[in-house]
Amino acid sequence: MPTPTTLLQMAATYSGPGGASAVNVINFQQTQAINQADVDFIAAAWAGFWETLTNEDWTTTGIYRFLDYDGGDPPEELFSADASTNGQGTGNPLPANCAYCIGTSAQASRRGRGRIYIAGLGEADVDDAGSVNGTFQALAISGLSGFATDVATTTGAILAVYSRVDEAVRIVTSISARARIDTQRRRLSRLADA
Repeated sequence: MPTPTTLLQMAATYSGPGGASAVNVINFQQTQAINQADVDFIAAAWAGFWETLTNEDWTTTGIYRFLDYDGGDPPEELFSADASTNGQGTGNPLPANCAYCIGTSAQASRRGRGRIYIAGLGEADVDDAGSVNGTFQALAISGLSGFATDVATTTGAILAVYSRVDEAVRIVTSISARARIDTQRRRLSRLADA
């Protein structure tokens, strides 16, 4: 099956203490043509959301790579460059393999659920048992919801879950946050291999 022509993917990269690195691949369903101003807006909005959740020892690289599957093969590649941004959290960072998982859901089946791992949490946001405080959880949900609303309103790109199994793009209908930290799974993606 071909990749849906409504899919837009963004890869955001980060660097942390001791040479640690992380990548997020965020999917969107396009409702209109995407241009450079749109990808610049999405990248800036993502950086604004991301920095509220991460420790000051983590930094965005300032480079965002977009793949626009608008019917062309290969997909159109767009870049947005921004000044690198540090996280806003203070105190000691957790080890790089500890990440916070935000769940996105577009339907009840496995193909309609996604996860966004946020690396770079600070010790102040997690207790000794690995539980994340409620204030942080609420900030994660409201922040991602605000990001999704702002992006959809400004660019027409709607936060989505993409399933490679059935090549479907599904609009996110709910966002949830876990009460405990997670270990980020490493998955190779064509988008992340910049």
